[in-house]
Amino acid sequence: MENEFIKIIDFHKCNSLNHLKEELEKIILKGGEGLMLRKPKSLYSFGRSNFLLKVKKKFDCVVKFIQTSFSGISFDCLLPSGIKEKIKCEMSDNNHPPLSGDILTVTHFGYRSSGTLKFPYFSRIRFDINWDQVIQLYNDQIKLILQKIIFHEIYRKTPNFNTARKLACKTLVMH
Repeated sequence: MENEFIKIIDFHKCNSLNHLKEELEKIILKGGEGLMLRKPKSLYSFGRSNFLLKVKKKFDCVVKFIQTSFSGISFDCLLPSGIKEKIKCEMSDNNHPPLSGDILTVTHFGYRSSGTLKFPYFSRIRFDINWDQVIQLYNDQIKLILQKIIFHEIYRKTPNFNTARKLACKTLVMH
C-alpha cells in the first residue's frame, strides 16, 4: 500500500546501547538526522507521544560573536569557514550578549550541504582560545581531511599503505 504519501519502512529491535549507537551512525552517514525509538507493542498515536523517543547526535562548534541579531532572539556569528550564521540563545543571553569578537561554543545537530549548522544554539563563552587559534585548528582539520581523501585515492591505485601515506603527504604539501 505504498504511494507518494505513505511508505512502509523497516524497523529493527534495539538490542543494546552499542547497537543504538551503530544504527545512529549509519543514519547520520546517509545524511539523516537521527532515529525514532518506539516502545514495543505501543499503538500509533497522533502528535507527541510518551511511546516515541527521538535520538539525535549533538556536536559542538566554535564561532566568533559579531553582534546581537536584529531578527529574533539570536546572535550573528562567524564560523571558522567564513560563513555567517544565526545562533539561537536564551532571552537572558540576548539581553546581556557577549562582546564583539568573543569566541563562543555552540551546540548543533550537524551541517547542511551549504556549510551552515543545523539548529545551532549558544552554549558558553570561551576564554581559553582566541580566533587565530580557532582558524589554525580549522585549517589543520581541513588539511587532515584532504590528506585522508588523497590517501584513499592513492591507496586505491597503489595498495601499499606506507607508499600511499608518503605520496598523500607530499601531494598535500605541494598544494
